[in-house]
Amino acid sequence: MKKTRFFLLGDVTTGLGAIVFAYYSMLGKNYLALGNKFASNVIWMLIIALMLCVFAIAARNLKRTHRDFGYSLVGEIVLLLLFTGLTAYYACTDFSHYFVIRGEREEIRKELIGSIERAERMFSEYELYAENRKELYKRKLESIVDANRRGINTNKYIECGFKNDEDDEAQANKKMFAINVDLFPSNYPEMKQGYLDWLSNARNIIEHWKSLGTVNIVNEVEQKSNALRNELKERSTVRQRCEQANNFDPELTTISGVREKFGERRHGLDGLSPFSGIAILLYGLMLMPYLFAWRSTKL
Repeated sequence: MKKTRFFLLGDVTTGLGAIVFAYYSMLGKNYLALGNKFASNVIWMLIIALMLCVFAIAARNLKRTHRDFGYSLVGEIVLLLLFTGLTAYYACTDFSHYFVIRGEREEIRKELIGSIERAERMFSEYELYAENRKELYKRKLESIVDANRRGINTNKYIECGFKNDEDDEAQANKKMFAINVDLFPSNYPEMKQGYLDWLSNARNIIEHWKSLGTVNIVNEVEQKSNALRNELKERSTVRQRCEQANNFDPELTTISGVREKFGERRHGLDGLSPFSGIAILLYGLMLMPYLFAWRSTKL
C-alpha cells in the first residue's frame, strides 16, 4: 500500500513538473509568435508535457523490471536520453525566452505605456484642433458678412452660401452647427469612450505584467493607435464652403523595438536568463520517481 502511494505521488510530481515546464515554454513560444498562434501553442504545450511524463515514467518502469534486463536497460537509457534532450532543448529556447523577456519588462513596459499615453493624447489634440478650426471658421464668416454689409466683395458672400434675403446671424449659426456636426458627430463620445476603455485596460495589463495579455497588447496597440489616428484624420478632411484648413495628422510613437524583443529568438548567453536555472529544478522534479525507484538486479 505504501509503495502504491509512493509511486502515485511520484507520478503526480512528474506530471506537475512537466506541466509547469511546458507552460513556461508555451509562454516563451507565444512571445515569439506575438500571440498569433496561441491555440496551437497550447496544444503543443500539452503534447510536450505528455511526452515528458511518458519518457520519465516509462524509464522508471523499465528500471524496476525483472524481465529482459538487458533490453530494458537499453530502453531505459534511450528514454532518459530522449527526456534529457527534450528538456534541454526547450530549456535553452522557449522556456528561457519567457524569462529573458520578463527580465526586460521594465524597459518594455515603459515603451508600451508611452505608446498608450500617446494614443490617449490624440483625443485632446484633436479636440483642440477642432475648436481652433471652428474659431477660425467663425471669424471668417463674420468677416464675409461684415464685408458684404459694407458692399465689399459681395461675390464672396454668395460663393460661401449666404443669401441676402435671410438673416446673416441665423445663416452663420447654421454653418457653425454644420462644422460642429462634421468634427464632432453624434457617435464621437461613444467612439472616444470605446478607445479610452481599451487603452485603460491595456495600461492595466502592462503595469501588472500579465503574461498572456501583455503579448496581445504588443500585437494590438499600434493597430489601435493607427486606427484611431486614421479615424480622426478622416473626420478632419471634411470642409465647409469657403473653409481652408489642414487635416489633423498627428505623429505616432512606434514600438517596433518591443516587437523585435518579443519575436527574436536570442542565441548563446543572450538567450539565457538567471531564472533559466529553474528548468534544472523542474528536471529533477520530473525525474524524482525514476531517481527513487529501486533497480532490479535480476538478470
